[in-house]
Amino acid sequence: MLEMSHIYPTPDAHTFHVVHPRGVPFNTLIGSAAAWLDVPLILFPEWLSKLSEEHKALSYSDENLERRQADNPALRLFSLYESARTGLEWEPLGVARLDTARAVQVSKVLAEGAGPLGEENVRKWLSAWRSSGFLPPK
Repeated sequence: MLEMSHIYPTPDAHTFHVVHPRGVPFNTLIGSAAAWLDVPLILFPEWLSKLSEEHKALSYSDENLERRQADNPALRLFSLYESARTGLEWEPLGVARLDTARAVQVSKVLAEGAGPLGEENVRKWLSAWRSSGFLPPK
């Protein structure tokens, strides 16, 4: 980002999309995560259907709501998952694909230093989430 702060914007080129320039298929990352977490990998529509069933069973006056959401944190983000757009033009969870050409053009770090994401990145993320308490210990 520091490299981009020195670029004078022009009317036709004033936005830099600072996302990883070498995307990998979502299944590559989620497959690694599923293996590390020792959980089955299922298709998003099937997972969303199961989450929807659990969400419908929740009573918002239920004194156990917080516990149930702690047991399944995805329930807290149910509306996000439910509204996610799908298709080739969308990243997972309905985020639009962004063109990184300008960012890569002005950033040596993005052009040369950003290798593709992979299993090692997933392992580090999961370790950090376990250390923070976001995920339970193994």
